[in-house]
Amino acid sequence: MVRYPARFQLVLAANPCPCGLHGVTGRECRCSPMAVRRYQERLSGPIVDRIDIRSHVAAASFLSCAEP
Repeated sequence: MVRYPARFQLVLAANPCPCGLHGVTGRECRCSPMAVRRYQERLSGPIVDRIDIRSHVAAASFLSCAEP
């Protein structure tokens, strides 16, 4: 168990680019490098400065729940 000295924990999530595929293995991002940079710069500096832990998570794969 880990204890953090705070009254709350703020969890943020964001895509790496507008299409969400930048850096995803086996998939091709359709965004230009300039579009990726502009998208990632949308988070303001004061917010980014307060993020202490960053974790890149692989995209989830979804299985069909339909019965045959």
